[in-house]
Amino acid sequence: MIFDDAKDTWLTIFKIDGTDINGLSLDVLPIPDGEYGDKNTSTYQTGKYSRTGKNQYDGGTVDLSGLLIAGDAGQNRLEEALGDNKHHIFQVILTESGLIYEYDALVMQFKPDAEDNTAMFVGSLKADGPLRKTTTGASISKIEITTGTVIPSAVESSVASTVTDIVVNEISATASETIKVTAATASFIGYSLDNGYSWTELTSGTMSEAITLGAANTIKRILLAVQEDDKATRFINLFFARA
Repeated sequence: MIFDDAKDTWLTIFKIDGTDINGLSLDVLPIPDGEYGDKNTSTYQTGKYSRTGKNQYDGGTVDLSGLLIAGDAGQNRLEEALGDNKHHIFQVILTESGLIYEYDALVMQFKPDAEDNTAMFVGSLKADGPLRKTTTGASISKIEITTGTVIPSAVESSVASTVTDIVVNEISATASETIKVTAATASFIGYSLDNGYSWTELTSGTMSEAITLGAANTIKRILLAVQEDDKATRFINLFFARA
């Protein structure tokens, strides 16, 4: 069964210009609270109700806190960056979720602090521009269909990270089909016939049992999910078009 485990943040990695910043407090997720401003776009013709549009995007701020570690390279870089007027590249790696967030920011504050008689540091960043996101998805080697014609055909030998939809053309006489998914490092492989309400588990490199297709001249959608530790879950739509 999938989706039964929470994605923890305690393995989060925080970097400044590629250098790890250690000691960050457990429940601090250093992602800026950027948002668009709003502007009144009403005219006399819009009647008594005002209309609102987006103004320029403000990158927002980030508040930091953590254990003060003497000699930590990342904390030293934060302190050095306080003395310049340069935008530095910050990365937040959510290890279990397979997500990397990146943004440019000025270091506005870095100073010692205390909490429960423990030496701490606090800091503040001012982000500039949008938040950038990179996703590392679960690896899928190939997806093979027994009888149908597959589009794109390349997935039967190699599945690109950008693939989200696969179409399988079936002749009218084909009433059922079997699929084989090869994903050797997956922690779960399965398909759903009811849009994710229930799942049938598969074994990597092993053909599924027969899956009943729709009537002739219809399209049946099957949702495929592949999970892998410390990666984002991959979802792929399989559309079986029966002539």
